[in-house]
Amino acid sequence: MTVRQIAVRFGSHRVKDGRLPGSPMTSRTIKPFTTSTTFDYFQKLRSNIISEIENLDNNVVLATPVAELERRFTERVTIEPLVFYRDRAEIEITERADVDVSGRLDYFVMPGEKSTVPGTTAWVAVPYDGASQLWELRPSSFTSGGQPSIWIRPGSISFPFKFIDNEQNSELMGKLLEKNLRLLAETVERLNHDVEIHNRQAPPKIVDAITRKRASAENALGVLKALRIPISAKDRPPVYAIPLKRRPAPVHNSAPVAKFKPEPVIDAEVYEHILGVVKSLAMVIERTPSVFESLTEEQIRTHFLLHLNGHYEGMATGETFNFEGKTDILIRYEGRNAFIAECKFWKGAKGFDETIDQLLRYLSWRDSKAALLIFNPMGDSTAIKETMHEMMIARKEHRRTCAEAGSGDRRYVFVKENDQAREITLTTILFDVPRKSKTTQGVATKGKRRVSK
Repeated sequence: MTVRQIAVRFGSHRVKDGRLPGSPMTSRTIKPFTTSTTFDYFQKLRSNIISEIENLDNNVVLATPVAELERRFTERVTIEPLVFYRDRAEIEITERADVDVSGRLDYFVMPGEKSTVPGTTAWVAVPYDGASQLWELRPSSFTSGGQPSIWIRPGSISFPFKFIDNEQNSELMGKLLEKNLRLLAETVERLNHDVEIHNRQAPPKIVDAITRKRASAENALGVLKALRIPISAKDRPPVYAIPLKRRPAPVHNSAPVAKFKPEPVIDAEVYEHILGVVKSLAMVIERTPSVFESLTEEQIRTHFLLHLNGHYEGMATGETFNFEGKTDILIRYEGRNAFIAECKFWKGAKGFDETIDQLLRYLSWRDSKAALLIFNPMGDSTAIKETMHEMMIARKEHRRTCAEAGSGDRRYVFVKENDQAREITLTTILFDVPRKSKTTQGVATKGKRRVSK
């Protein structure tokens, strides 16, 4: 709708007793961009949130995943910029008004006297999105004067202007409207520049405050000496060597919702090395298809177990890596599952979704590490990986996608629906596993299949 089209709509609203029900004149109007500066407001917002973080109960800090704390508080410090829809302005309310004509040459008024004539006040409503408090802030770059008084509501602002009833000068009114809309739009643009800088600089300050508070809480509760799952790398080199440095497995602490009590977890470096061993064996499978093309899920899983236990030794079980049920590769400690990998052939989206459900049911420790090892006998790995990714991010347990884990594999952070403090690192890995066709099953096919590189 153009400004000229707005101006010629006068008379389209019926006025009852000089005022429409809900007229904004019954509410407070403000001079916009004058209450405080963006610098002061944003600085106070950051300080208040940092102070709130510093005063959090230590048990709460340790019981909540760091990523969840960061998400919660960075969302609060982030300001949604204004989107001002000036092209959607329209006349909302009209009401009777007295228009001052003192000093106008086309009206005879004695010097020093005040004279008014019958007129109308029209309220122009303009929709907006974003944080309503921004309308009261003065941007760092600001030209004072000329801004119309506005009435702020959720989702729209209104501002008035008057005209004389017997003057039908749409062009003049259109220019006045355009001036007010332009001034508001220009100031919103300057405001959003300040908001952009704040939204870029504030979150790192919040993350730093959370890191300091977490360290302080650990020190206060004496939990810097973490419980350790007794998993360590063996001295001998891996069966299928990959460029990885094996280290002992330090364990970080996480906590239940109640009073903090340390729970063992697998260190991130150990997790990375476990996945590296898995990928190393996967490359062997892809490069020697004739050896593996007739194997079942359980038989392939057994190969992974053999090579993982060739790298690691532990006191938690007879073998650090064992299996339970049909397809699990897991590390158990004190009767609970600390690491699980689910091994499945790709049989479509429904089967993959059920595999995710199964894995989440098995995980016990907070800050658990897990993997989904999907064997693909069907080809078109790129499309299947994208399907897997879309399904993972659509899950209600999904909190964020960390990054690609190499070769199109991805890593996610999930939480359990019934325990939001239980943060799970979950990596999906797709392997190309050749299968014998029905016509060649039982017949040697070595050298006759295309090998995925």
